[in-house]
Amino acid sequence: MSPIIQNAAMFVPGGSVSLEPQRKNNFIMDLNIAGLGIGGESTDILSLALLTFPFPQEGNEIKEIRHQNNVVHYAGSFKGIDAITLVYREFVDKRISEIWQRWRAKVGNYRTGGIGFASNYKSTGILYKLPPGNPTDPTTKLSRDTTYTQKWHLVGCFPGNYKEDDYEADNDGDQVQISVDLSIDFVLNDRIYPGGSVATG
Repeated sequence: MSPIIQNAAMFVPGGSVSLEPQRKNNFIMDLNIAGLGIGGESTDILSLALLTFPFPQEGNEIKEIRHQNNVVHYAGSFKGIDAITLVYREFVDKRISEIWQRWRAKVGNYRTGGIGFASNYKSTGILYKLPPGNPTDPTTKLSRDTTYTQKWHLVGCFPGNYKEDDYEADNDGDQVQISVDLSIDFVLNDRIYPGGSVATG
């Protein structure tokens, strides 16, 4: 079996698609908001071109046990995934922030003081890594073609926190950025767990 040598990519002539570097800014996230009863439109998918999205860290606790004079390691329970803070720009003609706030109200309603049922506010999502040269509208039928390089299912999503930029009277017109702490139960790579979750139907 031939070894895979990553550094060899630097010496291969141009035009080899498989050795094209993955860009950090070529990604998009879809969240399934169908059935959540949020937003005044018949929107099923909240598709966001995010500024930042820290990849959810997954793994197992590493345990150890003594065997005579040695220490042997083994896998323990799954680690919980910490909430990740995603950031996006707000546009005046888009009501994305209202969708987040309505979703937040299903998690915890300040007017009533009630906390919602997880079955009513948890959702699924898909994170796509895109290659250079992706279509003008990369969200078109992403789940049915091969325009992505990797596809991750996000399971058990809900907004734990919603935060807007500080308002500044002396600001010269910077863009408003919104941060959302998104709670995720676990992530599944579609090539390893095919059909692990469905966000786009």
